[in-house]
Amino acid sequence: MAVLTTGLSVAAGAQSVKTLISLPNAPLALSANPVTNKIYVVVPTNGAETTDNLTVIDGKSDTTLQDIAVPAGASYVAVDYLANRIYVAGCNFFEIPAPCTVTTINGKTNAVINTIAVTSKPGFGLTTTVANWLANGPACTGPAGFE
Repeated sequence: MAVLTTGLSVAAGAQSVKTLISLPNAPLALSANPVTNKIYVVVPTNGAETTDNLTVIDGKSDTTLQDIAVPAGASYVAVDYLANRIYVAGCNFFEIPAPCTVTTINGKTNAVINTIAVTSKPGFGLTTTVANWLANGPACTGPAGFE
């Protein structure tokens, strides 16, 4: 079991633990939407399942709202707070060749909109994802580029 710690920081004041949120495994990545006050945490199943989870946390109450199934190998999350979209990317290295995907999630309904396959150079996979607010979509990178 893993624990996500939330804290409150006040200028010139001491920081302290506000809440502990239990997760089934150690989180890999997190991102927040400051407009909706939701935190998105990638929680892998470490190959035990065919999917991983994106845990949605309410930033006001520090409670888990929902677990959203995403393709196995999820490693990165980015939030487009203007479009209220969440992008989860990663490669499933438990399979050879490792399939890489980017999943788009509607931040209002927490529903998966689309999952697309991404082809990367063999052996490298994806290294990050960011939200491209101007283009209203994700941008992913890998160390050797994409085919």
